[in-house]
Amino acid sequence: MAAGKDLHELADWAGKLHGNVARIAALLHIVENDSIDRTIGIETTQRAIKLGTLLIEHAKKAFSEMGISETYRKAARVCKWIQDNKFTEFTRQSCQKNFGTLFPTSNELDAPLKMLESHNIIRCNKVDTGGRPSNLYNVNPQFLEMVK
Repeated sequence: MAAGKDLHELADWAGKLHGNVARIAALLHIVENDSIDRTIGIETTQRAIKLGTLLIEHAKKAFSEMGISETYRKAARVCKWIQDNKFTEFTRQSCQKNFGTLFPTSNELDAPLKMLESHNIIRCNKVDTGGRPSNLYNVNPQFLEMVK
């Protein structure tokens, strides 16, 4: 899921894969044993892992067919961060710091933030701090009302 690796564009989905494989193993165990009172065997676990591995290719194809770009996924993550924290404003620096490896450089924030601006979710204001200008993003109050 690291930048430039095979599952980077599916990082959110792939991050949940291990939990889904565990659930598949539990379901296979229940079907095979008509009970949940025994330990899940290694063979059942291996079959669940094999199914999980097959799901990766299906997810890649599905996301590709849906046309969800990396920029859109990153913008959605920023949007959720705004919602979860009920921000009325935030700085570019705080956003980058929050996401760490998702935006290793400040430039990688450009496209997702521009996408949110184009959808009138945020508005960028340049703030003079006495040194380098800083970007302060105001969150659209109508957006905040929508997500209450």
